[in-house]
Amino acid sequence: MPASLPVLRWLPQIKVNAPPSSATLVGQLSKLSTVSTWHQTYKQPAVGAAFLDNYGYTELLGLTGPGPQPNIWPVGSCCWVPSTTYPRHRHEAEEIYVPLSGTAAWQHGNQGWLDESPGTVIHHASNEPHAMRTGVQPLLALYCGEAIISARSRAWIDSRQRTH
Repeated sequence: MPASLPVLRWLPQIKVNAPPSSATLVGQLSKLSTVSTWHQTYKQPAVGAAFLDNYGYTELLGLTGPGPQPNIWPVGSCCWVPSTTYPRHRHEAEEIYVPLSGTAAWQHGNQGWLDESPGTVIHHASNEPHAMRTGVQPLLALYCGEAIISARSRAWIDSRQRTH
């Protein structure tokens, strides 16, 4: 049975905010949300109840996605409501986020906060401290882990890092 989280109450607003470039994908992910299992990585003692009410993710591919696939890192979508901070953290896995609807500020390493719009590719290197905070709009983003990043994507990420 699919799990529902409080953050999903924002899906109608996320669909309204989606730019034309991602509106179709946001609409499809919104439809899937009713049959998807939504998760939270954290527990209440670590982040508090308010954060848990305002955050969630679902896997499209990976260990907890439909038809579990243990040999690849997860690919899915994640959602945060307005005025939510995803706390600074680090982990071994590289990851990529692509915002689909809503603008958020992202922090990489020791750099300051940088607002990123839908369609921007956001890369976090292995063990790089990073954080995210939403503004006045909810955020829906795609994410993926390092095991499915191709050599072509790696070259693109490296070239983008040199320009930021």
